[in-house]
Amino acid sequence: MISHLSHRQPDSPGLTARYRHAFEIRVRYDDIDTFGHVNNKSYLTYLEDARIDYYRTVLGIDLRTLQFSAVVRRIEIAYESPIYLSDAVHVYVRCSRIGKKSADFEAVVTRTESSGSESIAATSLTTMVAIDPETGVSREWDVGSVKAIEAFETVTPLRGRAGREDNGPDRGNAP
Repeated sequence: MISHLSHRQPDSPGLTARYRHAFEIRVRYDDIDTFGHVNNKSYLTYLEDARIDYYRTVLGIDLRTLQFSAVVRRIEIAYESPIYLSDAVHVYVRCSRIGKKSADFEAVVTRTESSGSESIAATSLTTMVAIDPETGVSREWDVGSVKAIEAFETVTPLRGRAGREDNGPDRGNAP
C-alpha cells in the first residue's frame, strides 16, 4: 500500500482537490477480466494515458513526435475498489516532487457508478527519470519543464532527491 498518498473516503470533499489535471477513461470491453471487472494490467494503461495527457497539457509535448525524454523508473499502485464496464472513470494526476533528475507523479483513479456515487478505485505513485534520448543516460530536468510544472500545480511540488531513483538509468539503457 502507498502510505504517503492520502486515502480519503469516497465522496468526501476535496477527494481530488490537489489535482488540477483530470483525464477521462473509456473502459473497453477488452479491459474486463473473467471476474467482470477491470483487470489490474489495464490500470497501467489508464495511468500512462493520463500521464501522457498531463505532459501534453502542462509541458506542451507534441504527441505526434514522441519527443518526451523521460522513462518510468518505478510505479506503485494501491487497488482500492473494482472498476466495472459501466463505470465512468477519471484519472487525476499531479507532480508531487521534482528532483534533479527524477520527478514523482501521484494519481488517483476514480470510478463513478450509474447511481452517481464516486469512489477511489486506485492510487498510484510513478517516478519518472529524465534521460538523454541519444545515450539513454539520465540527465537533469530542463529548467523550462520544471517552471511549467511548478506554475501549473496548485501545490508546489517538493524539490529534492527521492533516494536512488533520482539517479535514474545511468548504465546507458532504460530500465
